[in-house]
Amino acid sequence: SRWDGARGAARGGGRGQGQGGGRQQQQEQAERFSGLHNHKLKELMLSCGGAAAFHHAGLSAEDRACVEALFQQGVVRVLCSTSTLAQGINSPAFLAIVLGTTFWRGAGTGYEDLPVSAVLQMIGRAGRPGYDDRGVAVIMTSKDRELTYTSMAEGQEVVESQLPARFHEALNAEVCSHVISNLLDAMRWLRSTFLWVRAHRN
Repeated sequence: SRWDGARGAARGGGRGQGQGGGRQQQQEQAERFSGLHNHKLKELMLSCGGAAAFHHAGLSAEDRACVEALFQQGVVRVLCSTSTLAQGINSPAFLAIVLGTTFWRGAGTGYEDLPVSAVLQMIGRAGRPGYDDRGVAVIMTSKDRELTYTSMAEGQEVVESQLPARFHEALNAEVCSHVISNLLDAMRWLRSTFLWVRAHRN
């Protein structure tokens, strides 16, 4: 299966693998990564023996799972990713680089700052307990935002809930998912949010 292929790549492409191997090594690598759907991803991984890859929401679920597995197993050493990799995926790394702290919201809005919680998730990949005893996080931002992220990294900035700006969207989503069907459900859901915690502490 393709998952077995990912495990095979992890065994064959680990840290101890040498630089040689010639044509036979190229054929083995071609077989290991043959199950990847994305041609650019496959071409990149074949060119470097699987040591580098990329990850974004446009990849198929199987391709994303394969890249995540190879990264966690230490085969993929350099992984370029969108914010998708920071959301609920156990992907520890020694070095995490955030290349820019804004994102495009569309022609009507333009660029907006990434939520502080998202940046914290990204740099939280570095130096995960149980994997490394230390880690390095680099945040590349504009000069006018430097103090903001310095304070954040040093734990001096209070993290606030971002729910108020999207409250109606979140509430509608819970109603459509049948989590909320009456006022009591709505109050129970609201009490479970970070917004409720911050509202009481403020």
